[in-house]
Amino acid sequence: MFRYEDLIGRPYRKNAAGPEAYSCYGLVREVSRRMGNTLPDYDQVCLAAAIDSHKNDFASVSRPRIGDLVVIKTRPRERHIGIMVDGSRFIQCTRLSGTEVVGIGYPFYSNRIEGYYRYRGK
Repeated sequence: MFRYEDLIGRPYRKNAAGPEAYSCYGLVREVSRRMGNTLPDYDQVCLAAAIDSHKNDFASVSRPRIGDLVVIKTRPRERHIGIMVDGSRFIQCTRLSGTEVVGIGYPFYSNRIEGYYRYRGK
């Protein structure tokens, strides 16, 4: 079992990887590390593009499970990422809310989720 509760409430900071503040991908990497996995150090701003261009590293999945990445379209040309902490919730870090756990059915996100991805590792 991994712990993430101590991360809740940490503020967002661009390109931050903790422990005081996180960016969205910095948080995803920390939670993944706590799960026993090491995600690549992709450019955070281009993470969705990295998933697109490194398809061999990621598998698209229809039923997310703990540790799967959640890619969310936030604006026409922007994407955001979180990581599943159970079968229906993910942890994320945003400029407005900082680090929080959100359900995939939450109205703001439910229609914006582009997909779920499982890291295959190398």
